[in-house]
Amino acid sequence: MIFEVWAPKATAVEVDTMGSRRAMTRGDGGWWSQEVAEAGHGTRYAFTVDGEGPYPDPRSRRQPEGIFGPSAVYEHDRFTWADHDWKGRDLRGGVVYELHIGTFTQEGTFSAAIEKLPHLIELCVDFVEIMPVAPVPGMRNWGGTTASICTP
Repeated sequence: MIFEVWAPKATAVEVDTMGSRRAMTRGDGGWWSQEVAEAGHGTRYAFTVDGEGPYPDPRSRRQPEGIFGPSAVYEHDRFTWADHDWKGRDLRGGVVYELHIGTFTQEGTFSAAIEKLPHLIELCVDFVEIMPVAPVPGMRNWGGTTASICTP
């Protein structure tokens, strides 16, 4: 597994995996990298920049301990899809609703948002764009992933 992080102003970057810190090598454009052969799916890791940290990976695919905890390696090919016949939907002419999990309900959770999906269907919303839940400073973020909520 090769770990990479962009830290253009840093003078030293380390990756901490499974309690073992390794110095990373500076590459072009401010990118730092380090291969950790024994790291794989589920391995927790964090970065130290100029002696400060640990910091989670800003491009992490998984944050099992929350946005300030260590990141975890996630291998997408380990997920077994059960909906092989689903072909997606055409976005053209559809109504897209941008949904921020943290502000859509009082609870600010996916479970609470699921309970409100029938309301969006009543409003004739065709697609819900989930704003990213990746780690960012503070409690809010922008961006998106689109998913269909209605059946054709």
